Amino acid sequence: INSTIQEFTPARYRGWVDLTINGTFWLGAALGAVGSIVLLDPLWVGAELGWRLCFGIGAVLGLLVLLMRLWLPESPRWLLIHGQ
Repeated sequence: INSTIQEFTPARYRGWVDLTINGTFWLGAALGAVGSIVLLDPLWVGAELGWRLCFGIGAVLGLLVLLMRLWLPESPRWLLIHGQ
């Protein structure tokens, strides 16, 4: 998805867009770590449910990315190389 966004971004803004996209990766990793600390704390959520919620949230987010990929167009470069 990152490469698709970069190919559709004008060259003038591509560096900042790339920096923002890669920065959100680390922001998401930090939010995931904090979220797992909360979900794995027995005072907030029971021990039997907390780890299942962590895995379930990750599975749902991964499925959303796979579904988004179905509707993303191929890049203009790929289409040109393959004669489409």
